[in-house]
Amino acid sequence: MSVRTASGASKLLYLDSLRGLSALVVAVHHFQVNSPLSSSLLVANAWVFLDFFFVLSGFVIALNYEDGLRTWRGIASFQFGRFLRIYPLHLVMLMVFVGIGLVKLIASHELGLHLGTPAFEGDSLAAFLHNLALTQNLAMDELSFNKPSWTLSAEFWTYVIFAGIIFLCGANRRLRLGLCWAVVAISFVWLAGHDMGASESPVRCLHGFFLGALTCTIARRLPKLGAGLPLTLVFALFLYALAVHDWNRTGLEAMAFPYLFAGLILLFEATREDVALRRALEHPWLVHLGVISLGVYLIHSAVWWVMQNVARLSGISMAYLYDEAQPVHALESPWVVSALLLSGLAITIGLAHLSYARMERPVMRARRRLDPFSAEARGPKAAATAEALGRGEAQPDARIG
Repeated sequence: MSVRTASGASKLLYLDSLRGLSALVVAVHHFQVNSPLSSSLLVANAWVFLDFFFVLSGFVIALNYEDGLRTWRGIASFQFGRFLRIYPLHLVMLMVFVGIGLVKLIASHELGLHLGTPAFEGDSLAAFLHNLALTQNLAMDELSFNKPSWTLSAEFWTYVIFAGIIFLCGANRRLRLGLCWAVVAISFVWLAGHDMGASESPVRCLHGFFLGALTCTIARRLPKLGAGLPLTLVFALFLYALAVHDWNRTGLEAMAFPYLFAGLILLFEATREDVALRRALEHPWLVHLGVISLGVYLIHSAVWWVMQNVARLSGISMAYLYDEAQPVHALESPWVVSALLLSGLAITIGLAHLSYARMERPVMRARRRLDPFSAEARGPKAAATAEALGRGEAQPDARIG
């Protein structure tokens, strides 16, 4: 189902759910332990879901904001809104990882305990400043501090490029589409000769985001299919392909996934809203998982670090997280490890819910009061909704994504 929030933004609930489920798979992928959950091929292929995030982001941004990006004031409001959406939690987690570095330093020097990699290894002052400025993905080759945050850096500056193209093209639709296709084509050629790792992530983000924006343009013209069987079959085959094969991160094989995700979104958009798969994905619990997915994505690494080192200090052997200096053997019982993994996910989801309820949503609501150009950044429909809000004819709701 598509709903319109009081901010004027369209929300496709099934996309929220898919984003939340993808964030969970990525979180499990980063908890490398001897569990049937984390050792499955579906989890090993979790890197492909980052391309889904980029395609989805381009689709949603184009759907909700494109019309409002034709003035400087609209661009400023848009970028301000995106900054407020991602930066508060990013800053909190950056400081959490600074705290983790201090804990490592004190534990090593005062207690003789080694909690993984040495304190601040790879987390230099320059890395901190780049993380603070959201430029870590543009200026640094190595991941630092809260490692998953590289995607926020890549996306934030992609927003700037997208907004600039929309502004420069104005009402010239053909020029806008031509430039978007050019970005996709150039980034495709570049990535085909490299890989889909974090080192190429600025280009990878450009490719997926602009492909998603073009997907939105195509989706607006799609007729509705009469049945949901094609969607269900394609969705099942896609999951099966991820679950039975360890896909390459290089070459055309890796490059196919953003296009498969774009095609899947188009198929969802072309399918009636009463189809069973869409209804299942619009279950409130799954939708809420998508709502808090930013928290799941940014918080899980800190949760895994704490769980790992609590286990280490308790004498329990667990596999290492990311590039820990002292990897140890995983627990022999997959059932115990799976229980630890599920408990870690539950803690992560709980913290993500608190982050959204106590910080992210209040910040976004405050943005509406502080930014006089917020309605303009979402186009004429949002302006009408904002006017209705001022008359008390609509109730405020937080925008996700």
